[in-house]
Amino acid sequence: MFKKIGSLKITLFLLFILAVSSILGTVIAQHQTDDFYMQKYGSVTGRIILVFNGDDFFNSIYYNILLFCLSLNLVVCTVNSFKFVLLKDRRKLAIFILHCGVLVVFAGALSSRFTKQEHRYTLLPGEKVTLHDEGAEVVFKEFSIEYYLQSQIPKEYRSRIEIFEGGIFKSDYVLRVNHPLRYKGFCFYQSSFNVLADVEIEISHRNKILWKGLWEHGKPLDISGKNALRFEMTQFLPDVSVDEQGIIRARSYNLGNAAMLISVYKKDEMVHEQWVFPLDAAMSKENRHPGIFDFEVKKIIPVYATVIQAIKDPGLGFVMSGFALLFSGLILLLFKKKA
Repeated sequence: MFKKIGSLKITLFLLFILAVSSILGTVIAQHQTDDFYMQKYGSVTGRIILVFNGDDFFNSIYYNILLFCLSLNLVVCTVNSFKFVLLKDRRKLAIFILHCGVLVVFAGALSSRFTKQEHRYTLLPGEKVTLHDEGAEVVFKEFSIEYYLQSQIPKEYRSRIEIFEGGIFKSDYVLRVNHPLRYKGFCFYQSSFNVLADVEIEISHRNKILWKGLWEHGKPLDISGKNALRFEMTQFLPDVSVDEQGIIRARSYNLGNAAMLISVYKKDEMVHEQWVFPLDAAMSKENRHPGIFDFEVKKIIPVYATVIQAIKDPGLGFVMSGFALLFSGLILLLFKKKA
């Protein structure tokens, strides 16, 4: 019975079931609301998907049972193939090493599945990522971007960060795409960036000034009074072009012909929304909507926010070791002893 559990037929069967299940888990939209599945797939199919955790299939008990069965099969298969006499047989030894390699890779993948930590941070200058268990902090200090020669296409963007342990400065590092920082078991990757802005602006309604001053990035602008309003800058583009159809297209990340989308709320209801073009005289007429709101932008200070991804994957070492075993087994299997 023990030997049958590790048979190749069961391995192939489990791999087939896993492949079919993975396809289903890919075809079915994941992590959506209950109403989404009812509307998209119908009430009967949608209910079946929810009952059997199809909305989070790769974390469901059914998928984990399949992984456990395959793990058991691989362990038994490896044990069955082990004999002390095989140490004298190069081919059998190579096959055994290959079995071990597959098992270690699989163990690493399972470890990653249940222990991997992954976080995505959007940081403004001065903001930090705190590693509580390690008593350390990674502080974002400055962002810079480099363009290809005579082009508005970014060539490289980077974030300068500083590392503190127990409040004491330890080192700094320039984080770039494909050049992560490895620290305390984490890998910090330069993922992307956002462009925000501090804006010196004057807002009027029917020739009456409602507010003027410096509007700081990321903060709503609340105007009290009889009809309390809340202004939000929902999007900022530092440099745009507008085609003949009036479609706004981002042109570069440097401050040029800027555009900002401003939404106006009364309580929780949006009552107005418009694009404002602060610097382009040709588009300045779009800033005036008689009887609604007029926006006069006097100054723009772009603020770059970096997007950093932090990953800690204890299973990665197992996976790399498993691949090393697989490579060694293949070399041994292909190696021919000289006569």
